[in-house]
Amino acid sequence: METLLLQILREHGCPDPVPQFNVHNQRGDLVARVDAAIPKWNITIEYDSKQEHSDEFQIERDARRRNRIIGAGYVPLRFARENRGMVHEVAAAGFSDAADYEAARPSYPPEAVAWLVENLRIAPARRVVDLAAGTGKLTRLIAPAGADLIAAEPVAGMRDTFRSVLPAVPILGTTAEELAFRDASLDAVTVAQAFHWFDHERAIAELARVLRPGGRVGLVWNARDRSVDWVNGVWSIMDRIEKRAPWRDHDEWSDSAYTDLPGFGELHTARFTHEHAVTPEAMVRRVASVSHVAVLPDTERAAVLEEVRELLRTHPDSHGRDELTVPYRVDCFWFERQ
Repeated sequence: METLLLQILREHGCPDPVPQFNVHNQRGDLVARVDAAIPKWNITIEYDSKQEHSDEFQIERDARRRNRIIGAGYVPLRFARENRGMVHEVAAAGFSDAADYEAARPSYPPEAVAWLVENLRIAPARRVVDLAAGTGKLTRLIAPAGADLIAAEPVAGMRDTFRSVLPAVPILGTTAEELAFRDASLDAVTVAQAFHWFDHERAIAELARVLRPGGRVGLVWNARDRSVDWVNGVWSIMDRIEKRAPWRDHDEWSDSAYTDLPGFGELHTARFTHEHAVTPEAMVRRVASVSHVAVLPDTERAAVLEEVRELLRTHPDSHGRDELTVPYRVDCFWFERQ
């Protein structure tokens, strides 16, 4: 097996001598190791959970003549350099249990998705990465465009939920600051509700590295619309918790981005609106899904969620209602690799 892995790595542009690398199966078992005198690469093999695990591998060349290691029931293997990127500590802890995130976070309106698909030229035969994919809220909306789609998400809890929702889409554990993709290997990268967590300078440099000339980056945020009084009341509770939350910078992001996108061209923007229908308890879960709430001590977190419940019970516009409507502003951006 080591000979096969060495051959695959060399064909994927790995230098000679091939670095030390480890191969783990989905259970975390070490199934191979090759030693060399230069820094380590890690390789993850992802299995179809419906199949029995096996540590026997073979090489297959697919229709696009890309090599991969396969076995019965495996999803495609993706090769990654050892990832030294760091996840923001609040994001790492707050998103580790993704149940509330998947259940209560809003999706994105069809107009915004169409705008991204058109401008990023997401289509068959295009290699696209949905970066910081979370539970796949955006991934599932762009998948029908037919691109060669890969998801990337550094938080294990998010990846577990993603796999349950989108088992056919390969997902990597990698960060924006050290992407596990080869130079000039991607046609487009999407980032939904996440760019504010990145180290801007390092992430932009990595995006410039992995995108082909003419490749494009698309960003999208569901931003809080405070025009409805009870909704503003909920977000006002959140204001106390999120005083220095990174997402608060995103409103100013476009102003600085014009001069802070080395390797990229002009920034293009669009704005959309939509509404998210929720039950009162789903609105509480929406607040619970916010990372800065999720990391609070249990008693403080419970107090915040009870405060939200009390507001929903007593506000004249939400009292006694089985369904509530939460408005959002959707901010979209794209820029092209020069």
